[in-house]
Amino acid sequence: MLQRLAPLLVATALLAGGCAAETVPDSEKIFIETTSSPLGPSKGDGKPKAKAEKPRENKGRRVKAIRSGISFRAPAGFTRLTKGAVSFAADSPRGRELAERTGFTPEQVRAMFESTDVFLLGFSGALTVGPIDNDGALPTEAYLRAELGEMEGTIEPSENVKTPLGNGRLFRVSFEFGGAQQSGTILYVLSGSTVVEISAGGPDADATLNAVIPTLKRA
Repeated sequence: MLQRLAPLLVATALLAGGCAAETVPDSEKIFIETTSSPLGPSKGDGKPKAKAEKPRENKGRRVKAIRSGISFRAPAGFTRLTKGAVSFAADSPRGRELAERTGFTPEQVRAMFESTDVFLLGFSGALTVGPIDNDGALPTEAYLRAELGEMEGTIEPSENVKTPLGNGRLFRVSFEFGGAQQSGTILYVLSGSTVVEISAGGPDADATLNAVIPTLKRA
């Protein structure tokens, strides 16, 4: 249970646990345009601008997810967590709560953290990347609903998203955790026969994935 939602739950625990990450150099703090994105246009008044502006490229540090077989550029303001920070998150109150609420033992939660390829933490969100075992097929809504189990949550209908790695499948999920409503966006892509889950948690989850998707490459 919860294998496919594990990275998103981990991201939630990381964010709620207040884990510290390395300082981001000013040169890597860039503005990400969100008026148009792989996930669709953002809300606006629909009026064209006087002059079209070219979206700024995400020039953040390239991150390799070795087990997943992919690489991508970190969104602005996001830094990769060290193993020590991830271990701290597993032992944090939110990590212990995650174990209690999902029926896992603390050891299983630690294994969940350690099995994820990449953890990145930003000012208002978290990003995790890791391979999942799903026989080389992109997960469906039915699979995710089964993963939620008894946890109260909603899953919006899936969206097909074009990425540099090929077609992906995207889900937006919300669930109650830690006494508050949490939300996240999950993108599934294939790297060869490996199913890779890219999960963004927090209020800016869509914007986080918007920055990552165009930079995806095989590692």
